[in-house]
Amino acid sequence: MVLGEVIADRFELEAEAGTGAMGTVYRALDRASGMPVAVKVVDPAVLRTSLEAERFAREAELLAELSHPGIVRYLAHGVVATGARYLVTEWVEGVPLSRRLGTGPLGVATSVEVLRQAAEALGEAHQRGIIHRDLKPANLLLTPSGAVKLIDFGLARRVEGLSSTRTGTMLGSPGYMAPEQATGSKGVDSRADVFSLGCVLYECLTGRPAFTGHSLLAVIARILLDEPPSLAGLCPEAPEALCVLVAGMMAKAPGERPENGGVVAEALAALGARVSVPASRVAADTSQHLLLIAAEEAEPGPLEEEGLERRRAVLRRLEAPAEARVEVLAEGSVLAVLPAAGAGEAGRAAEYALSLRALFPEAAMVLACRRGAAVPRPGDSLEEAARELEAESMRLLFADMSSESSAPIFIDEETAARLPPEFELRATATGHHLTGRRRESASP
Repeated sequence: MVLGEVIADRFELEAEAGTGAMGTVYRALDRASGMPVAVKVVDPAVLRTSLEAERFAREAELLAELSHPGIVRYLAHGVVATGARYLVTEWVEGVPLSRRLGTGPLGVATSVEVLRQAAEALGEAHQRGIIHRDLKPANLLLTPSGAVKLIDFGLARRVEGLSSTRTGTMLGSPGYMAPEQATGSKGVDSRADVFSLGCVLYECLTGRPAFTGHSLLAVIARILLDEPPSLAGLCPEAPEALCVLVAGMMAKAPGERPENGGVVAEALAALGARVSVPASRVAADTSQHLLLIAAEEAEPGPLEEEGLERRRAVLRRLEAPAEARVEVLAEGSVLAVLPAAGAGEAGRAAEYALSLRALFPEAAMVLACRRGAAVPRPGDSLEEAARELEAESMRLLFADMSSESSAPIFIDEETAARLPPEFELRATATGHHLTGRRRESASP
């Protein structure tokens, strides 16, 4: 597209406002109204698959149904002569919340007001059976008048249409993604948006994201396993009712969260309302062994639903005997959590890791002990394990082993020190590798 070009005999492109993976956004003049508008143009080459084309069309369709002052207003969409698709919305003067957060937290009063408006807009979508699925600071615009606008419905879906979503694809932004999105669950509904909104509110109050990490896997692992650092500790001025609300919004189980954006908006408008957090939500200061298994590189692309379900079914059978909790992420990686506090737990965890190696012979694996699991800290074992997994996966962890050997399992220093003598370790430049049981100790 060139500046000055007129789309649909109505929208005259005046200036390029921004560009991204999905296309270019222009500021344009609506000749029918004389008002500025935003025109998103996507080249046919970008919409490489029918799924991507469907998403673009769905964004326009869903926006056309929504009419709320907190949601960017739809005007038109279509296809130009070159085959490029376009979507026209109102032009919003403002800055993304993500840019504002780059200067620090908003303070309690501003955070509550910004998120109340966002929750009200989200509640309108939820009432119509639409979930956004990509709530994050970059998709909330702060206008000079103090109004908040929810934008980018590129991943939005109707709740009843989610059963046809292709599993094996992780959709959303990792740091704000609900656990059920990370694991590719079919049961994603409005409460996934509530989780994301809770992450945004937490960041507005503290000035830091709730879940961070040096890799995608580390971030997802924190979302699945950890509570964020105490909101009360990082934002002492936050009233107790607000802390309880945020904790409820970020509950791991969807059933423990507020039902939809409208409920959150009401709670934020009346902070005296109390949202109870079940006792089970209070994380104990216990120790855990974490076993991280990278998706096998031999499997190109994300797994289809059948492959994921087959993998989950096999792993579920291995949960009970080892007292393990197993999660299969949407792109096929596996995260297992085992108790680590008792005597002999390192040996049990190593035995479990070796049993899973038979299922994932070519996969990079990391076994690490994490102490004080309730409070994630930069540099703790989970973070280190995730970084090692990412690095070793790229180098094919087992490259320094002989061709007759199975793929080793990287283990951290603490686990290596606690292993019983019957387990065989190999010291390498990257650390300790668990290679199996010693032959004289192996069971017949």
